[in-house]
Amino acid sequence: MGRIIHIVTGVADKWAGQEMVEVLLSEKLIACAHIHQPHEAHYRWEGKVVVEPEILVTLKTLPHLVENVKKRVRGLHPYQVPYIAITDWDVENDYLKWIQENIIYS
Repeated sequence: MGRIIHIVTGVADKWAGQEMVEVLLSEKLIACAHIHQPHEAHYRWEGKVVVEPEILVTLKTLPHLVENVKKRVRGLHPYQVPYIAITDWDVENDYLKWIQENIIYS
């Protein structure tokens, strides 16, 4: 078993998610991503309750790249205050090897 990191963020639409994922993949900061189905986000912003569609994006990387991915996500993100959640996962060695082969490993 090995450890990978899931970084989850929310964006306004599928295209914003695709753009972010394409950049992160091309820079080899992530090995893969999932762009999830739209859902409703309910939140308070500038004193008002807001309800808007949102897309969650899950990014898969390794622990040594977390800070780089977070910095890049913040730079690419369309929101002023982006949601960025980080969890670690134990995965089988063959999946870990695949992740390692598809990102920057230094």
